[in-house]
Amino acid sequence: MPNIAFDAPRPLPLALKILGSAVVGVHLLIIAALALGAPSGEWYTPMGPSMAEGPQFVRPVTDVAVPGYLEPLRLTHNYHFASNHTAQAGVYFEVHLKDKDGQRIKTFKFPDDKALPWIRHRQQLLAQGLAQDQPVPPPQGEVLPGLQNKVELTIWEPGDQEMRLKRVPQHLVPRDRPVMMPSEWSLTLAKSYARYMCGAHHAAAAEIVRHTRDSWQPGFLFIPREAIPPNDTLVCNFGEFTRD
Repeated sequence: MPNIAFDAPRPLPLALKILGSAVVGVHLLIIAALALGAPSGEWYTPMGPSMAEGPQFVRPVTDVAVPGYLEPLRLTHNYHFASNHTAQAGVYFEVHLKDKDGQRIKTFKFPDDKALPWIRHRQQLLAQGLAQDQPVPPPQGEVLPGLQNKVELTIWEPGDQEMRLKRVPQHLVPRDRPVMMPSEWSLTLAKSYARYMCGAHHAAAAEIVRHTRDSWQPGFLFIPREAIPPNDTLVCNFGEFTRD
C-alpha cells in the first residue's frame, strides 16, 4: 500500500486561546456569583425562622448577568436545593390502597427504607412537597360572601388522632387559634400520586396520610430539658382519591 502522509494539526493562535479561556472564566464567574448570592436558611432568630440574603458584593454581577445572559441560556438555578434546607420538618407519608368496597388491601410507606439511595432521595423530595403548609392569613375585616360568590378555603381541621382537610367559607375560619392550610402544590401532588398508585396496583382508591415532626431548634441546647416543648408527630390525612 502506498504511504499516505498526514499533515499535523496547526496549533491554535495564542490570542484565540486567551479569548476562549477568558470566555469560559467569565461564564464560571457568573455561575459562581449566582450560587453565592442566593438566599440561605432558614436561620433561627429571636423573631423566629428567617431567610438570610446573600452577600451584597455579588449583586452588581447577578443584577446584570441573570436577565441578560443566564435567562436566555435557561441557567437561572442557584444550586440551592430543597433537600439542603436542614430547618424543614422531618416528613414521611403513607399510601393506603383500597378496593371497591372500601377495604384496605395494601399500605406503602415513602420514603421506603429498603429503596435504593437515589430512589429514596426522589421519594423524600415528594414527601417534602406534601408538607408545604402555609398559615391562613387573618381576614381584613368581615367577609360576607353573596349567594353567587361564596369564598371558601381548604384548611386543616383538628381531630382526635389526625388532622383532615375541610372546606369552609372564609368568614367561618376560626380566629381563636392558628389555622394552617395546604398549598395548591401539595394538593396537586397528593391527588396525582394517589391516582398513579391506584393505576399501578389496580386499586379503586388511595388514601394519602402525611406524618411530620418539627426539627429541633438550636436554642433548645441552652434551656433546661424539662422546658423543651414536646415534639410529637403530626398526622395529616389528605383524604381518599379515586383512579378516575
